[in-house]
Amino acid sequence: MSLRERPFLGRWALAAPLVAAAVVYTLTATGRAIVDADEGVYAHIPQLMLARGDWVTPYVNGVRSLDKPPLLYWLIAVCYRVFGVHEFTARIPSILGILGVAWLLGRMALRAAGLRAGVAAAAAFAFSAGALLFTLEVMHDVLLVFFLTLAAHCFLLAYRRREPSPCPLLGFFAALAGAFLSKGLVGVVFPIGIGAAYALIAKDRPQVRTRHLLLGALLFVAAALPWHIAMEIRNPGFLRVYFFEEQILRFFSKREPVDYESVPLLLFWALIPVWLMPWSLFLSADGLKKGSPRRRRAVLFALCWAGLILAFFSLSSRLEHYAFPLLPPLALLAGIRLAKGVPAWSLRLLTLAGLALLSAAAVLSFVAATGIGLPGGDGFHPERTFANDFTIMTSFSPELIRKLLPPAIFVAAALGVAFLLARWSASSGKVPWSVGALTAAMAVFHLAAAYSIRLSEPIISSKFFGQVLAWEYQPGDQVVVWGDYETANSVNFYMPGHLYVAHGAAPSLGPGLRYPDAPKLLLSDDELREAWNGPGRVFLIVDATRVPVLDLGPMRETAHSAGRVLLVNGTRSRSSPGGK
Repeated sequence: MSLRERPFLGRWALAAPLVAAAVVYTLTATGRAIVDADEGVYAHIPQLMLARGDWVTPYVNGVRSLDKPPLLYWLIAVCYRVFGVHEFTARIPSILGILGVAWLLGRMALRAAGLRAGVAAAAAFAFSAGALLFTLEVMHDVLLVFFLTLAAHCFLLAYRRREPSPCPLLGFFAALAGAFLSKGLVGVVFPIGIGAAYALIAKDRPQVRTRHLLLGALLFVAAALPWHIAMEIRNPGFLRVYFFEEQILRFFSKREPVDYESVPLLLFWALIPVWLMPWSLFLSADGLKKGSPRRRRAVLFALCWAGLILAFFSLSSRLEHYAFPLLPPLALLAGIRLAKGVPAWSLRLLTLAGLALLSAAAVLSFVAATGIGLPGGDGFHPERTFANDFTIMTSFSPELIRKLLPPAIFVAAALGVAFLLARWSASSGKVPWSVGALTAAMAVFHLAAAYSIRLSEPIISSKFFGQVLAWEYQPGDQVVVWGDYETANSVNFYMPGHLYVAHGAAPSLGPGLRYPDAPKLLLSDDELREAWNGPGRVFLIVDATRVPVLDLGPMRETAHSAGRVLLVNGTRSRSSPGGK
């Protein structure tokens, strides 16, 4: 069934996964703390854009931020201006980005293989494990994925035109500019590389006029270059840091300081089907040689799309979330395959996966009941930044893990039942019911993941200390974290003033701290002691085990959370919440 045959039904059918995604992503973005490390930076920069009235140079903690492009910050700042500065407001662009990608994939799959493919592709992206997990924090990658998908959509539209038209080409160059302002050089390399790879393999060229190409190039230059030029003029040396250190050297794992650890290649590959779950059970390229020209074109393009990105990150340094741009083309392949039904091998995989998940739920129930084999760390908030996306979980205490087991059991059971139900529906020829069952189960997965983050909040966020300091802080006060800046930088979102660092590093502030007018935020022992015994108030966020050996002077505990305490020197403080 095509959209032309049933336009009204097509519009509403494609809206179904988008509405479901809008509800689920909105619910999970509400009431969650800003997380330390990356989200602490990305949510704070737009605050300072509004406070300083400077929309050109991003600042974080009073220091220039030179490593990321500005589009995400601009969008969040606009949301702050319209809706106020809140945790949820910072996540609005990410929600809209997910919905935009799902809609574009739905349209692409619909044109290639019909209405079922469109609905399945939209659901496969929006309700994949990776899309759900990688958007729980504010990140630039969501915008990159959106503009890559928009560029792919416009590229395929150009092939549908019998006569040369400027609209798809201008859309492609606009997407190119958006991707460049979202993630830097890869935003240009990916769309152009994917299009070139497809053109070489397919030996097919769209109808394009030279004047349209020139117009598109001018659009890209006008949209993408002014900010870069203005940044270099205002902040000499920016282009070297931004392009050479943060992008080229990072690609070769030569950037200093090394504040991350590249995921091993085989593990990166092995995790890709995990991030696409449960839709990776339907991945197939059998439409490459069968079906209509549109179907074959879309399958080949999706393979080029996924293949180039996979090859890039196989050569580059990589973190777990770098697999995120792979999800749209893989979701497109899964959606196109589901339009034809579910093959026998997918039915067998659904059965095995369903039984495995139900078995896992049973094992987790036994662990929850007995506590046998329950892992866990000390339950303290870390002093040092972690090298990978999920390694902070090693700090979770057995008590916290015990609290996390019920939602894990529920999710495993829900997914197991959904897999078996999807298998039964597909074997009966009811593929839409299979898609609906898996979508509902992944919605449960997302809600449980957000709930688990709320339970883990004391370890992954410094919101509590930020709220206490928002009440206590007065102009002239000094707030210091003992350890790396990134382990407490969410404090910046909740309180005014700078966050100083003692006995730690600040990789995200490094390039900005080189400028002569940057505030001195890294304190030596003598500087901390001098400030502590000076006339002003000094607050110190520190691991509780270090308090007995601190040689600073009179101090008093103001608050405590997850093994850390908030100390204040011997001056008078306002009353505030005591602990958590």
